Amino acid sequence: MTSGDFEKAKHLPLGKSTGSRKTFDQIMTWLKKCVSAHDCGAVRLKDPHFLPSRLVCVERPVRIVERTEVDPGDVYLTLSHCWGEANHLTLTTDNFEEFKTALPMQRLPATFSDAITLTQVLGKRYIWIDSLCIIQNCTEDWETEANTMWEVYSNSYLNISATSAKNSSEGLFREGRSVFPSHATVLPGHPIIPEGMYTWYCEHDWDDEVENGSVNRRAWVLQERCLSPRVVHFCSEQVFWECNILSSSEAFPEHLPLDFKCTSKPPALYRLTNVETKDPAHLANLWNKIVASYTGSKLTNASDKLVAIAALARKVSEAYGDTAGRYCAGFWKDIIIRHLCWSPASGSTVRATGEDHRAPSWSWASVDGPVSLPVDWEFSMNRYMAIITDVVIHQENDYAPRIEGELHCSGPLLTASLLEYGGGFCSLRLSGAGHELEFAARMDGGSNRKNGFPFEVYLMPVEATLQFISEVSTKGLILAPTSDGLHHFERIGNILGPLREPSALDFFTILGNQDEIQSACVRKSGTLNLEETFARVDIWESDEDYNELLSQLEPFNCNIYDFTIV
Repeated sequence: MTSGDFEKAKHLPLGKSTGSRKTFDQIMTWLKKCVSAHDCGAVRLKDPHFLPSRLVCVERPVRIVERTEVDPGDVYLTLSHCWGEANHLTLTTDNFEEFKTALPMQRLPATFSDAITLTQVLGKRYIWIDSLCIIQNCTEDWETEANTMWEVYSNSYLNISATSAKNSSEGLFREGRSVFPSHATVLPGHPIIPEGMYTWYCEHDWDDEVENGSVNRRAWVLQERCLSPRVVHFCSEQVFWECNILSSSEAFPEHLPLDFKCTSKPPALYRLTNVETKDPAHLANLWNKIVASYTGSKLTNASDKLVAIAALARKVSEAYGDTAGRYCAGFWKDIIIRHLCWSPASGSTVRATGEDHRAPSWSWASVDGPVSLPVDWEFSMNRYMAIITDVVIHQENDYAPRIEGELHCSGPLLTASLLEYGGGFCSLRLSGAGHELEFAARMDGGSNRKNGFPFEVYLMPVEATLQFISEVSTKGLILAPTSDGLHHFERIGNILGPLREPSALDFFTILGNQDEIQSACVRKSGTLNLEETFARVDIWESDEDYNELLSQLEPFNCNIYDFTIV
């Protein structure tokens, strides 16, 4: 920083409380500037008069009001918070009429009271708080309101985030904070740093206070934060501002220093209603980041896995339209092949079963735990060994909490053996025509698989990329027949890569020379010769290397099968 930058931080030290008049004035300044000078309001929906079913009216007496009692076009704030383990006051069928008359302010948790106070200070009349605006003991009301969550946050005037609070009783405001600047004077003649007065600061403040704040570790909050046009974060040491244009703090109200370690929202979520490109690769990589962030967060109720990301999915659908196609259990139909080879980020994922079952085995939403989707490289030719001929979803509501569906597939299928298992990993062996190849693989966890090793499974090669003359990078799914007798497959894992080199000659020789599969789960639909097979292979190497590999391979016929994954 230079002496000019130091002027921007000259108001330090900050006040002793984030609930001070000075802090409130700063929030008002940010808000007025954003409303008047930024285009953050462009993320609002086409209907500027949208209102939630219910709101908290902060005029005395503070009470619950219904949509019909609010003037069309009136703005409202929203609140993001951690519920915590302690029970707090919620709206129920028993107290609904009472709360419409007056909320018992003395019984409200501190976070709710503080959010109501801030709404009053900012001169606004309404705030939406989930536990006070959704009837918590009514499943029908909860499901109805969950379906409009994307509209609630997209149309919020300002989202108040209790970022550092672990539960609703901790409140927004912090007393006795200590954010003080450290000054240093650089004298003339320094070999690197120009002469001047400098302010020292912690470049990790944003990540430490915002990204790692308690509320931003909640899966539900990802969509709340990403869809809201503006967020004010109440953290342990200071208040941070985040909108589509500006990230700032009380210490640096104009903007955070450029070298701040500020990751902020996943890129491109800011302008989902004004996406500049509808390129499938752009959508694929955006959804990759969303799913990684989402599944890496905490979800109290496993049954909410699909519901808690539905608002973001609706927004993505609105932004990308025909590029995305139908939303199918956490995937986009028109680019589903790009994401099929998702992988558990660790060996700790568990397949949800019984009452927690909510998605087909081919969906990342079927497991509990962090997952990652394949990266869509810009220089990829986007050729795939497998073809998804149809995606069948049995529910009318694509954003329902439970989805049953089928993938109808066409492509090569190889018999394979799982040799060992431990820590979420196993070894998968392919063999044929005197060649043998082993892949490192990761199991999804909790699948309906046999006990003991080895046992026979099937490998569905989804993508093969020839990277070097001797190396092929292969992505694929490990499948096993379901136990219900319906002649379908379920996904039980995926391959990560070969355990030894060379692999290209082995892989394609095995691919073209395995015996025909005799199983009620498959129907042979044809064959591909050598050239037709390589028409489905991504090739990064030169023509010379490609032709050299072809010259090493004997002519073959690769069997193609039709089959279904559930």
